[in-house]
This record gives sequence, structure tokens and C-alpha cells, in this order.
Amino acid sequence: MQWKNPLSAQANYEKLVAFLLFAALVTTTFNIRYVNSLSIILLVMATLLHPRRLSLFKTAFSTPFFLACLALLLWHLAGYLYSKHPDEEFSFISPKAGLVAIPFFFCANQGITLPYRRTLTLVFGISLAIVSLICLFNAAWVYHQHGDPSVFFYHKLVSPFNHHAVLFSFFLLTCIIYWLEVDIPAAPGRKIKILLIILTLYFFLVTLLLSSKLVIVIMLIYLTYYLVRNFSAYRNKKYIWQISLGLFIVLVMIIITNGPIKKRFTDLKGNMYLFEQQEFSPEIYFNGVQFRLLNWRFTKEILDENHAWLLGVSPAGAQHELNGKFIASNMYRGNGSTDKGYIGYNCHNQFLQITLQSGIPGLFLFMLIFALLIWQVLRSGRRETMIMVIAIIAFCFTESLLETQYGVEIFTFFPLMGLYARDYRKLHS
Repeated sequence: MQWKNPLSAQANYEKLVAFLLFAALVTTTFNIRYVNSLSIILLVMATLLHPRRLSLFKTAFSTPFFLACLALLLWHLAGYLYSKHPDEEFSFISPKAGLVAIPFFFCANQGITLPYRRTLTLVFGISLAIVSLICLFNAAWVYHQHGDPSVFFYHKLVSPFNHHAVLFSFFLLTCIIYWLEVDIPAAPGRKIKILLIILTLYFFLVTLLLSSKLVIVIMLIYLTYYLVRNFSAYRNKKYIWQISLGLFIVLVMIIITNGPIKKRFTDLKGNMYLFEQQEFSPEIYFNGVQFRLLNWRFTKEILDENHAWLLGVSPAGAQHELNGKFIASNMYRGNGSTDKGYIGYNCHNQFLQITLQSGIPGLFLFMLIFALLIWQVLRSGRRETMIMVIAIIAFCFTESLLETQYGVEIFTFFPLMGLYARDYRKLHS
């Protein structure tokens, strides 16, 4: 197939890609899952229908990162061959389709002119700001009606859009990192710079309200690194002291105030050896650390009992086996209606989850994906994307990202967007 007007066709292709990328980001913030999935599918279809698709295919299939993602998905699909629950496998594997679709699009189009990453992040950030403001106004209205301050925190805050507080916190963190590292210093005008600074401060406060312990810790470590790196020179010491004082005051307020944010951290206290018990009472509450330690134990027991270290127990089998452990240990199983207790909870650790589902080879492929991504980012020299990848690695120790649609986006879309979208700095240096 030949282009009659290559320049016009290419321009139209770039406009279509830009529109679909913006649609994917905006529908993520407003949690419109079907349209979000459709946007990703159309990005892949646009690549497949491109007149030079053979060249794009070659580019994608010559990228080790994409090949590793494809290998992991195929290894997951192999679970159909030995699964005890083949009729349920599709529902557990389908969210992982983005693990191939998103890298395919970005890797295939890395030679195509994609929109500025700065523009993509700004659209994403403004959408997040709109959603969070709606949530805050809703929380204020509910508080006025019922006087319950908990509506301003954690899952309740983002409940109007059925968002997961931890994932939403990571969306905010993504913008904070990219804005502080690149977009604020390279802002084309004073108004844009002020807007980004205001949004960054606002996102910092909303992240505190969402009360994700890991994201708050990552954010504070990153901000400390950012301040030391950028304001350690003698002429800038006054700024580091001013900003540090502001952060310190915020932390002190959290510590001395007996509020939900403080409770999220003090909740970590408790018997760290609780996971060693063989049986529990349904009344026993597990904090985040206790529950994750228990999942380490359960994962090892399941793999030992099923002799499944090589192949795992399949994606659907993993959840059935975990549910069986929760039931056998007499853990809380809900109230018989919408509350199912711990039934349905995954490992809350992607490394454990992959091993349980697909064995040691699956874990190897997952770690290979990270290694190849780090290698690509190091070659690109994009510090902001490397910080994002490090944050995602830390996130995988406390959440099973690949088990949800937006978790897969965090794992693939945002680092690849930072890696392959146009770099404003280079084009204007």
C-alpha cells in the first residue's frame, strides 16, 4: 500500500494518536473503564492499519521490553492448559491484555512523532484536579449532612468515581514527579509555571488525604531527594530551609492531630508474628503489614502443597487457593451480603502474585521486564522516568498491579509515555 500524500496521512495519523492518548488519560481519571479500554484498543488498531505497519511491527518486535511483556502474557495464557478453573481464567487474564497492547503501541511508534509528554501530563493533571475537586465538594456536602469527617479520607474521598485511593494517589504522584523534574523548570511562560506549582502543591495535599502509606512515604523520600539535589548550593540554602520547614509543619500537624492520616500509620502497630498462627478468629483484624506477611506464608504453602513452583497454579487458581487458605484459617468472611471479608483479596504483592500464578518462570519474566525497562530508561537519560520506574518497583511490593486495568496502566503507560513521547527540552535546546 502506498500513500498518495504521505505528509498529510502522517499528520492525520499523529492527530488520531494524540486524540486517543488524551482520551485514554481522561477516561482513566474519570474511571470510564469501557471507553478507556476502547481507547487502548483503537491505538493498537491505528498502528495495525498504518500504511507502514510492517515497519512498525518490526520496530515493536525488535524491542526486548515488548517481547518480554508478550512472553509473560503468553506464559499466563498457558495456565489454561493446567488450570482447575478454565472457565474462569479469561476474567483473570483479560486485565493483563494491556500488558501487551500498551507496550506494543509505544514500542511500535517510538519512531513516530507522538505528542509532547508535557502536554499529555498537563491534560492528565487537569483531569485529576477536576475529579479530586468534585470528590472534595461531595465530601464537604456529606460532612455537612452527617458530620462524618472520614468522608475526606482514603477510599471514601474518591468513592463518587469508584476509584481505588491507592491507585489514584499514584496518578497524582506521577504528575508531581514529571512536573517537578521537567515541566516546571521548562515551562514556556510564567502563567503555566504558576499553574503547575499550584497543581503540584494541591496534589501533595490530596495525596495526604488519600492516606496511602506507601505513596506518602515514596513522595516524602522523593521530595527530600529533590530538595537536596536542587537547593543544596549555598545560594539556595534559604529555599531548602523554607520548603523543608513547610513540609515539617505539615508532618507535625499530621502527627499531633488524632485524624485518619495518623491512624493509617499508627495502624501498623501490632503483633508482627500474628501471621505464624495456623488458625484465627473472624474478629481478628490484620493491618497492612500483618496481612502481607500472611500472604507470604500462604503463597509458599500453596506452591508446596500443589508442587507448583515451576508452573504456578494459574491466574484463576491462585485466587481460589488463597480463598481456601482464608477459609481454612477461619479469617473474616464478611456479613453474607456485599461484604465478603478477605475472600477475593489477592497477594497485595506483584512478585508474590506472579509466582503464585505462573511459578518461577513467570517471576523471572516479570523481573526481566523491569530490568529491560530500567536499561531503556538509563539509555534515554530521562531521570524523571527513572524515578517513576523506581516508584513502580516499590509499589509492586505492596500491591498486585497487574490484576487491575489501571494497575497495568501504571505499570506500562506512564513510564513508556515518559520514555517515548517527545521531549520538549531536547527539541528546544
